[in-house]
Amino acid sequence: MTKLIEWVKIISENITDVKRDGDMIKSLNNKYEADYFIDCSGFKSILSNSEWYSYDDMLVNDRALVFQRDLGNSIRPYTTATTMNNGWLWEIDHNHKSTCGYVYSSKYTSDDEAKLEVETKLDTKIIKSKIVRFKTGRLKDHWIGNVITLGNSDGFIEPLESTSIMVILSLSAHIIDIIRCKNNANLIEKYNTFVNNYLDTIRDFVFIHFAFNKKLDTDYWKDYRSRTGLLQSGIGAELLEYYKTNNTNIKFLSHVFKDEN
Repeated sequence: MTKLIEWVKIISENITDVKRDGDMIKSLNNKYEADYFIDCSGFKSILSNSEWYSYDDMLVNDRALVFQRDLGNSIRPYTTATTMNNGWLWEIDHNHKSTCGYVYSSKYTSDDEAKLEVETKLDTKIIKSKIVRFKTGRLKDHWIGNVITLGNSDGFIEPLESTSIMVILSLSAHIIDIIRCKNNANLIEKYNTFVNNYLDTIRDFVFIHFAFNKKLDTDYWKDYRSRTGLLQSGIGAELLEYYKTNNTNIKFLSHVFKDEN
C-alpha cells in the first residue's frame, strides 16, 4: 500500500469544465490531461455522454430507508433479507449497532408509510434515518472515446445480493487490460457488448428473487409476479426453464451457466 501511495497523486477538486473533441476528453478544468478518464462520479456520470438504459420494467424499487438500531442479545454473523409489503429489509449487525435498510418502490408506498411499516415489523422507533433515492439501469455505452465508466456512474441494479462491489472489481480488472493494450480501438464495441450482457444477466438474476416470491399478496408482489413473462431470453430464462423441469439439487449447474455466459 505504501508503494502504491508513492506514485498515486490524489487531487480533491470539483470538476467545473470538461473540454471535448468529439468523443475524446482533452482536459478537465483546463489543466488535467490524460490518455484515459475513468468516470467514477456516481449517479451523475459527469464525464460520460452515453444514453441511459432503464431497468425499471423489471426492477421497480427506487428508494431505500436507511437507519440504525440497537443490537439484540448477540451479533448475528450474517445479513438478513426480509420480505416486506412493498420491498425488502436488510439488517447487518456490527459491534454496537445494527445497520438496516428498507428497499421499496415509491409507486406502492410513501416514505412515511415505509417508515411506519418498519417500526411495526421490528417493534422499534426509528429516531434518525435517511431516504436514498436511486434509479435502476445502466448506460448504453460504457466506453466512449477515452472515457470508461465504472461503479454507479456505469449502472446500478439494486441492493439485493450486493452485486455492486463485485461488478466494480471485475470491470476494474478488464479496464486495466484495456489500458495495457495500446491498439485497442477495435475493442470498444466488444467491451460495451460484454458489459451490457454482464449487467443484464445480473438484472435477470436479481429479478428472479422478486418475481417468484409468493410469501405476500400485496399489490407490489402481485405486480412483480405478473412480470415473469419478461424473462424471454438469456441466462434468466435458462435458469427458469431448468428449474421447471429438472432436479434443483445438481451442483454443477452453476458452473455450466457460468461458462456459457
